[in-house]
Amino acid sequence: MVGEIKVPQKPVPNMIVWEAGYNLCLDAFRIADSIKTQKVADELRSVALGLLYEVSKGKVKMSKAYIRRLRIIQGHGAKLSTLLMFLHDLGYISTDKYLSFNQKLKAFTDKILKLLKYAERKVVKK
Repeated sequence: MVGEIKVPQKPVPNMIVWEAGYNLCLDAFRIADSIKTQKVADELRSVALGLLYEVSKGKVKMSKAYIRRLRIIQGHGAKLSTLLMFLHDLGYISTDKYLSFNQKLKAFTDKILKLLKYAERKVVKK
């Protein structure tokens, strides 16, 4: 059909987590665009992309490797949270932007934590 847009298939089994990570990365890039210091903006983009890349890795079965990956994603979330706090405290981003982003980041990390607990229960049972 003419004019029809095909949406590419998302690369991960857990779409809710992927979408939350993707949207966080978009928000981080938007915040980075408003930062005047290029090095600081690039660091924010790098940390956000690291989180998104980990979330976007292909399907894996419930295993110790999957649990390790979820912990890495948690680490990226903590790094992103710390960086945003630092940028806020330096006055690079407004309190409103900081609080809004932090709320989304918390919702994302809560999803990761639920997945982690589920995976740990499944792997231990094996």
